[in-house]
Amino acid sequence: MDIYQYIIEDHEKVDALFSKILAAKGANRKLKLFEELKLELLTHADSEHKTLYKTLKKHENIKDKIAHADKEHADVKKRLKELSRLSMQEATWMEKLQELKEVVEHHVKEEEEDIFTQAKQVLNEEKAIDLTESMIDSKLKYLAHG
Repeated sequence: MDIYQYIIEDHEKVDALFSKILAAKGANRKLKLFEELKLELLTHADSEHKTLYKTLKKHENIKDKIAHADKEHADVKKRLKELSRLSMQEATWMEKLQELKEVVEHHVKEEEEDIFTQAKQVLNEEKAIDLTESMIDSKLKYLAHG
């Protein structure tokens, strides 16, 4: 599996978690799903930054898009912290979750449509497959050490 398909599968997992949280009944279930979402997003952003983004930053024609994507990752992390500090009982929690969902959806769209298109022009198929292994390894290290 190449890096593009692997990341798309991560994006689909995140989308499904957002849907489950929005449909969940009860604070305990929502909290459990939110913690799962948070871990998935943080692990994904960290490993993507250390693998695909690090590789693509070396290419002049795409490095600005990668810098923008890194800023979006930072925004997601900031929003996750904010949501973690709020009580789910607060009226604004669901609003802020919806805002986070929209930010993530915007990032995913840009990544899958713009960044992947340009990445495919500079990375050969072998490198795209190698990056998948690197991203998996990076995720495992993140999960082990945070």
